[in-house]
Amino acid sequence: MSKIVRGRILFAQEGRFMLRTESGTGQLFVLSHDAGVEPQQLPPLQHAQAEVEVEFDETPGGLSAVARAIRVPDDDLAGKAEAV
Repeated sequence: MSKIVRGRILFAQEGRFMLRTESGTGQLFVLSHDAGVEPQQLPPLQHAQAEVEVEFDETPGGLSAVARAIRVPDDDLAGKAEAV
């Protein structure tokens, strides 16, 4: 079952990214090939410091989770980034 977390992207490299969650913790993600988001769409969200919602699945014993979808909430769209 997927979970959802909100935060801001700290860094992005290829299909991997680190999210600082609303609680202040860092969480590492790998972008799923069927996420509907391309790796080149991550750096603009990072540079804009747009708040994003990440829908993800945890991997047992893994260091990272699999990001199934990334969305920019409507309340954070005001000129910062386009919805992904």
